[in-house]
Amino acid sequence: LVVGGDIANTGGFACVVYGNAVHEGTFTGTPLQHAAGTTRHQDPVLLSPSNGNAVTTGGQSFAELHSELLAKSQFWGGLADRGVALEYRDATVLNLQGTDPTLNVFNITAEQWSGTDLIRNIVAPAGSTVIVNVSGSSIDVFGGAMRLDGVTRDDLLVNFFEATTITST
Repeated sequence: LVVGGDIANTGGFACVVYGNAVHEGTFTGTPLQHAAGTTRHQDPVLLSPSNGNAVTTGGQSFAELHSELLAKSQFWGGLADRGVALEYRDATVLNLQGTDPTLNVFNITAEQWSGTDLIRNIVAPAGSTVIVNVSGSSIDVFGGAMRLDGVTRDDLLVNFFEATTITST
């Protein structure tokens, strides 16, 4: 467990952590129980570039990672549609179909992505990368599903590059 802010374990019971718990802010509430590892405060929390674990030297801070990811998200958000063969939305389904064997980019709105019990079908060639850029400040997803055909979740990025609020159940 690595937290760049406060941990508030206010539920009245001790959560079990299988490893270390490192936090940058304050810890309040019931202490954590560890099957292995310890809880420690570290400011700033540094993350190893090789495995993402908290380290005491030689890593990147949350602020550095935030800046880096924000820049990447904005860059990806500026990419033009690529490989788009089908982009269709009705009341129950969003279909995105790409044909590029390397990179498929879909630019859609928050209104198209958001919805209740919406099925999001994403079809693209196996081995290709898919970027779904969702523009808009507020995203609302209640239920539904994402179905992938060809492409796997390892090769999919849903990029909410303008979002300030994401609500999901």
